[in-house]
Amino acid sequence: MTIMNVSTTINRVLEEHHMTAYGLSRKTGLPTATIYQLEKGISKDVKLSTLIKIADALDISLDEFRK
Repeated sequence: MTIMNVSTTINRVLEEHHMTAYGLSRKTGLPTATIYQLEKGISKDVKLSTLIKIADALDISLDEFRK
């Protein structure tokens, strides 16, 4: 799993759900800056707990981040 996989998945699913980084931030409780960095692919590493919160909020499996 690379940061680009995570970024691509977040962007795709946010678009499908008509959601913004701010909306995802509110739904996950994660800082908007964290979501933005992941969305843009500029985060250096991602905690599993962060991915779990995002996956739960977007109703996707963690496997989606590996595609």
